[in-house]
Formats: sequence, C-alpha cells, structure tokens
Amino acid sequence: MTISKTYDNALDVLKQSFSGSECELWVDEVRNHFIPQPLRILDIGIGTGESIQKRLLQLSWNGYSADLHGLDPNLCVETVTRHVYDDAHLYKTRFEEATFSQTFDVVNASQSIYYMQNIPAMLRKMTQLVQPGGMVTITLWSQHCSLYQLQRTVFGAGATLVTAEQVAEQLVQQHLLRDVKLVSCKGQLNLSRLRASEQGLDAILTIISRKFGDVFLIPQYRAKLEKALLSLPDVAPRINYMLVGQK
Repeated sequence: MTISKTYDNALDVLKQSFSGSECELWVDEVRNHFIPQPLRILDIGIGTGESIQKRLLQLSWNGYSADLHGLDPNLCVETVTRHVYDDAHLYKTRFEEATFSQTFDVVNASQSIYYMQNIPAMLRKMTQLVQPGGMVTITLWSQHCSLYQLQRTVFGAGATLVTAEQVAEQLVQQHLLRDVKLVSCKGQLNLSRLRASEQGLDAILTIISRKFGDVFLIPQYRAKLEKALLSLPDVAPRINYMLVGQK
C-alpha cells in the first residue's frame, strides 16, 4: 500500500491522459445504500486525501456528513489535511498493522489492495471492520484494462497483480459479503501522448509496476514497454471495476 512521491508524480502524469472517474459511481452507491445521515468511513490508502475529499464533498451536497478515518504507510499529514476535514482521523500505518476499536459504515479501498501481502486475510479484516448493514467498496483495474495488459506483457504472467474480477471471486467464495457486484468505470488512456515522452514512459512503468519498486530505472523493462506499446492503439481502454458488497 506504499504510495511514494515517485508514484504520486507518475499518477499526475497519467491523469493528464485519463478519462473516466469512479468518484460519481462511489457516491451513487453510498447514496443508494444509506439515507442521508452521519457515516463513519474508513479509507484504506488515503494517499493525498484528494480523492476521498471529492467524494465526501459530493455526499455533503446531498445531506450526508462523515467521520473520516484514513490510513497510509507513507502518510503526510500536512498534505492530507489540505484536502480532508480538519477533524479527520489519520493513521500512518499499513492496513495489516492497523487496529480499530470501532466498526464503520463504509470501508473503502481504492487502488490499494495491490500492495497488501495476504489479500484473502485482508479481505476478511475489511469485512470484520464493517458494521452490520454497512458496505465495502474496492476499486481495482479489470483484466480487460490496457494498463493490466501492459503489466502482464512487461513483467510476465507470474508477476501480475490482482484484478477486480479475482477479488470479487474471493469475496463470493469466502462468503464474506452479500450482494457482491462489480460496477464498471470505463474510460480511455491516451497512449500516443504518453509514449511521446520519457516522462510518460516512466509514468506508465511506475504505475503498472505498483509494488515492484523503481523499475523505470531498469532498461530491460523500458524496452519491453516500448515494444508492447507498439501493439496498442493510440487511445486504449482504461477499465476499472468498483466492487460493492454489503455486510
């Protein structure tokens, strides 16, 4: 779940070539599940706090308030507090080591499961932290996303990261949540813009490597990426799924 400055910078570069956002989808799911009320929300991998703040702002427009708890192993409190409420509860820790004395209405993990060592155990922990009647939301890339396909090509099938489809299957098989569904967020990735610059190539490598370190510094991976990009169109599909399940 490590989110370094290098990763943040790479994500900023990629966002310039992204279209599509899960923010509105997440807000709609929360609104469909809860009447307007105060909600206790746990955000796993809060990063800079910008993403969850956009979601909470939209909820506030519809009569909801939030008691926000956010954690990240590389948490920068000064950065996060520029985006989230002053009274947010922030924890500089990995989810694996985090302990809580309360349960939550919503447990959210957006693009952070990739960094967990024992995903089945962490899925169980998430569901244990949700109070009865609450919900878990998990956003990951789909097996059909161009970034996932690039990751498989560059690093090999043995080093690929988990997909939303795989996590949904685990949740169902372990009977951890009920009414598990996949909500699709389809957008586009402007590869022509990214592959035209060294910065763009570095950004792609950083994002698809996730927890494998600074692989953009290793020439063999850059060469594999450049070759793989030749087989993709200038504008390729970006497909994420948001898993939604109820306790």
